[in-house]
Amino acid sequence: MTIPELYDAVVSGGPAVMWLIAAAPLLLGVLAGVVFKLGLRGFSQSLCNAGIIAALTTVAIEIAAIIYASNHGVNVLEETDVLILGMPLWFVGAAFLVEHLIHPGKQEHIRARIRSVLLVLITIAVVFFILGRLNMHMLIFGSILGFILFIAAIIGVFYWVTRKVV
Repeated sequence: MTIPELYDAVVSGGPAVMWLIAAAPLLLGVLAGVVFKLGLRGFSQSLCNAGIIAALTTVAIEIAAIIYASNHGVNVLEETDVLILGMPLWFVGAAFLVEHLIHPGKQEHIRARIRSVLLVLITIAVVFFILGRLNMHMLIFGSILGFILFIAAIIGVFYWVTRKVV
């Protein structure tokens, strides 16, 4: 199953499927809350972390699908339902809300993992963008070492920005 087929299946399922998908983070939160009440704090934390990872994965898939569709002549804003575009953002918000409600307090180990995932995604996106738009003039008029240093400098700047933001 491809990403467009998955989106078509969700949209053709109707509002009931959309509400079920929208309730998935909350259902995972209820399950994590029950596990937490049973005294399994570590397993409950793992369930909440899995919800956050799944939510961030849906955002990454959504961004990749939008980029792919835009590069192949599809106007995403005209042809896609608003609920489909907004669902990954709801997943992220609900996953973090569930995490905060069940396990209040500082969650530095979760933030460190999210920071590393964001760092990898941002770095890959920037390198992909630069290599996609880069003309051969930089390699012809400069050296390969200059090109590698240029890429390393951009990765370093985005690493610094990611560390400051997250």
